[in-house]
Amino acid sequence: LGKSGKPNEYSLKLHSDDLAAVVAKVKSNKSNKKIVLVGWSYGSLISLTFMQNYPDIEVHGFISVGGIVDFKFDPSKELTSILTTLNNSDDFTTIVSVFTTIYENISAKPLSDELKSFMLGTTVLVSNGYRKTSIFVPTDDLSNFFSNLNIPTLNIIGAQD
Repeated sequence: LGKSGKPNEYSLKLHSDDLAAVVAKVKSNKSNKKIVLVGWSYGSLISLTFMQNYPDIEVHGFISVGGIVDFKFDPSKELTSILTTLNNSDDFTTIVSVFTTIYENISAKPLSDELKSFMLGTTVLVSNGYRKTSIFVPTDDLSNFFSNLNIPTLNIIGAQD
């Protein structure tokens, strides 16, 4: 992930273009197949960007699991501060510290030590360039697009969903 040597080219648009290629391949082999997109975390943003950029490709349903669609963060909020620190640092200790904070606060119930360690280990292996240009860079606000979807949609984001 992010080891292509050209991480600055990664973007939600590029990921949505990749998803379009996959959907086109599925549809070329099985034209009657219905497309239901399932996105977890960043994958929800990719799915929404895909639907926004490719309105001619019919999507029959969307499931978002823990996806953030509104990037209009209040600068006074802790998350903005954490993401700013993350984006402005190449220091390994800082990156580990920030991701540890994120993973300790991203779910309604605490993550198991095993899952937290796995996520932290996977995340710190991502190149700094990819991390800075793809994962945590605020992008277009997709909340209006998400709110106006007219397909069956399940948004799982909290303990009561």
